[in-house]
Amino acid sequence: MAESTHRRNRRRGVLLLLCSLCLLAQPVVGNGPGPDSQTVYTGQPVDPETEAMDGVLALHPGVNGDFIITGTVRRAANGTFERPAENVSGNLRALTDAEFYWDNRGQQYYAVNATVSDGAFRLRAEAVPARQVAEGLAVPVAEVSEPVARAARSSNHRAVVDRDRTAPVDPDPTLVATGGGYVFVTRSLEPARDPYRAAKLGLYALAGSGMVAGVLLPILTRLRRP
Repeated sequence: MAESTHRRNRRRGVLLLLCSLCLLAQPVVGNGPGPDSQTVYTGQPVDPETEAMDGVLALHPGVNGDFIITGTVRRAANGTFERPAENVSGNLRALTDAEFYWDNRGQQYYAVNATVSDGAFRLRAEAVPARQVAEGLAVPVAEVSEPVARAARSSNHRAVVDRDRTAPVDPDPTLVATGGGYVFVTRSLEPARDPYRAAKLGLYALAGSGMVAGVLLPILTRLRRP
């Protein structure tokens, strides 16, 4: 009879262990009660009147702000700069991917046109107002994604997206043209409080208790045997 009770309690202990492990394996519980991440869209208004000094647009992928090549861009503004492509540094070659250049020392924007053809590097530059840069880079608010539009339009210029929290964040910012001006919107991943933290902690406690009981139940039964 005692042996039968021991086998029965051993089966109960194994069942408790399995149930507790299954509880911990739940996707909702398994990622822990710690903070999750959320995508945050942050907008920064751009003032064309002070932008040449502020240089906010220099963070846009369409603007090059490499101070090492400032002198060359200035020379190109007075006439086409041309050199054998093999003698041109990588810093200058990067201008082929840019529409504008920001001279932070002279607080001046330039429209640039850099090309490499027939073994030659050619650079043309023209000083332009910051407003022209904004107009050339901005995307109408009606054409951007919903969270970008929210960050551009809202009073605090902030929009939080909880969906796809682990998805990669697009590193490129967006310059948005709104009815009232221009807003530079960037994206980042920031920690967010887990809304299921209390429930997860309760389930962890329940699963832990079940595992302890599952291990101790057959042991206690064996110890009590005469």
